[in-house]
Amino acid sequence: SNILLDERKNPKLGDFGLAQGAEREEGDNLTFGTPGYTAPEVFANPDQADQYADIYAIGILLYELLTTQIPTAPYVAPSQLVQSSPEIDAILAKCLQPDPQLRQRSAHELAKELKQARKNIKNPPKGSSSASGQASPSAQKTSAGAGLDFTLFRNLIIIGLLGAAVWGAWTIYQARIDDRDQQQIEQDELAPQQKKKREAQALARRQEAQNARRIQQQANNLATTPTEAPNSAPTTQPKAAPSEQLAELTTALASGEHEQFPDTTVERNGSRYFFVESPLTWHEAITFAENHGGHLVIMPSKEDLNWLATQMAPDSQVWLGAGATSREDWAWFDHAIAFEHRKPNISLGSAATLTDLGILKGAQPSARLPFFIEWKEGETAPLRREKQLVHLLAHLHSDANHWPAGTLVLDERRYLIIGRPYTLAEAKAFAAANQGHLAVPSSEREASFLQEATENSGLSQLWIGAQKDDAHWSWSTNEPWTFAHWSDEFPSQESEATGLVLTTGGWQNVAPSSSASGFIIEWSDDANALSENPVESAKTNEVLDELQATAKRVARKNIDDHLKSIKLNSDALGSMIRQWFRSLSQQEAATYEPRWKIYQAKIDSETGRLTEPSALKLPSKATELLFRHYNQQKKLDAKLKASSNQLRNAYIKKLSTEIEALNEQGLRSQAAILTQEIESVGKGSLGLLDHFGMNPIQP
Repeated sequence: SNILLDERKNPKLGDFGLAQGAEREEGDNLTFGTPGYTAPEVFANPDQADQYADIYAIGILLYELLTTQIPTAPYVAPSQLVQSSPEIDAILAKCLQPDPQLRQRSAHELAKELKQARKNIKNPPKGSSSASGQASPSAQKTSAGAGLDFTLFRNLIIIGLLGAAVWGAWTIYQARIDDRDQQQIEQDELAPQQKKKREAQALARRQEAQNARRIQQQANNLATTPTEAPNSAPTTQPKAAPSEQLAELTTALASGEHEQFPDTTVERNGSRYFFVESPLTWHEAITFAENHGGHLVIMPSKEDLNWLATQMAPDSQVWLGAGATSREDWAWFDHAIAFEHRKPNISLGSAATLTDLGILKGAQPSARLPFFIEWKEGETAPLRREKQLVHLLAHLHSDANHWPAGTLVLDERRYLIIGRPYTLAEAKAFAAANQGHLAVPSSEREASFLQEATENSGLSQLWIGAQKDDAHWSWSTNEPWTFAHWSDEFPSQESEATGLVLTTGGWQNVAPSSSASGFIIEWSDDANALSENPVESAKTNEVLDELQATAKRVARKNIDDHLKSIKLNSDALGSMIRQWFRSLSQQEAATYEPRWKIYQAKIDSETGRLTEPSALKLPSKATELLFRHYNQQKKLDAKLKASSNQLRNAYIKKLSTEIEALNEQGLRSQAAILTQEIESVGKGSLGLLDHFGMNPIQP
């Protein structure tokens, strides 16, 4: 893919993908290079790509020309795979050294080695034969009947040409660097002289101005009455620039008057086109064109695209009046015109652009590009967003794709960003008039999607559907407010800041009467799928999950320690009772052993928990042992109750703090969930353990 053919089929050597494209962002840590051809040091550090990396890549290519495959591990010399000279083996082995310092020093050196190898293969020394058993040329001719293998000879010629091409390109590159350095040296040497020249010119201009003022003052002193010089030429004002003319014609063009257009406006096929050089984001360009009674250019055919490319400066890119409508489909602003071009890659962005080579590309709307305004002859009403939305409403419930250009998609939801400076009430009215509503990020996933859309829009603030009432925030669709992504130092506590906008830094609350830079319309069935109870509609509460996990972890450790102590106490009682039985006579042991077995059966075999021993009729010594260990168990229970009560109080305190914070953020449904949690832990010392289902002390 790196051997390119021009129109005459001359081969040109490419760069093996090592060049860093203009669209590459800094710091993306990507390794550039064609797979299989990239030198090892480039993988470790892409900045190491130099002539040594090119030599490595050309070595891989030469190997492939000879063997039809790229080298594998372990490395096998070409002569072991095909009929070729060991001289080529040595050259390629040097090209493919992992250490760049062990490769040829330059492409020129590689070319010389290849030329010498070709010469030796064509004219080997007399009487010589290869140690590897290759026959002489005459023997080869006798055995093969065709002289030197033609394919090998052709490939070696290509190798030599490519090596010379690499050397030539590198020589030109070095020459350009030398010329640039020489120019810089000359500029540095001329700088003092140029500075002196500029200072002298400035001094001369000041002196001329002083002389002119002095002459004018003398003329004023001599004049007794103001007179006008006879036959004086009228003063002419300089002609306004095309951009200034456009500003003067804004009102007329916006009202549909097409009698006059700025200079440099081009007429073609019943439309007029004016180039706006000042770069704007896609949404800003749309609004700018609408405000001047036009729209971004629509180029239905390949011929149209090629013509527009001829009106562009080299290496430039302009916005088009088209955008994505789904993950695969694109549309022009005018749905009556089919989008029949090859679809741009939507991963690059949802807005359409055109390069000076006539190539359609997707771009993020936040990019800042120049653009053309188009006015269609006889069209008095501009092709505004309203006209596109009228078309949508006529087909809103059909299966066909009639969404406006620039529509964003998440699952079954559709969103459209409108870049107009509206107040919150104006944005709500616009969305409602088009059977939608201001977007509501009712889940973390949807919030992340809308946040990314905001960052890619190039607009600073976008209204979404939220309001603050009685110090609480809620969504306009009554979806549960389960989280918040506020910007730093927000939400503001100003009483007027009851509207919500998305920004690149997060959510911000502002006064509804202020004008945001745009808004997001949403079309979805989310509001129709709500539960009547907003608390039940909230699927998760991350704060509660985290607090519960922490409390359960502490409670489990306390319980494990408690059960271990209960078991040790029970085991100690059993040991002491067995010793007591050994001190009894056989008859006494036979009398009391059945009684002990009845009590022993009541002891929990797993936990060792003892029951109250009052009903057990044993001698005083045995009874004393029983009550001593039973009372020890009661002390262990009291210790667990104290630690559990302390954990419960800390848990409730933390919940209360979070409830206060959630209420401040307007997350009422989430605060309600935490309030229910406090009520569920009960009031007893073991209430928290009962709530978690972990209480080891049964009544």
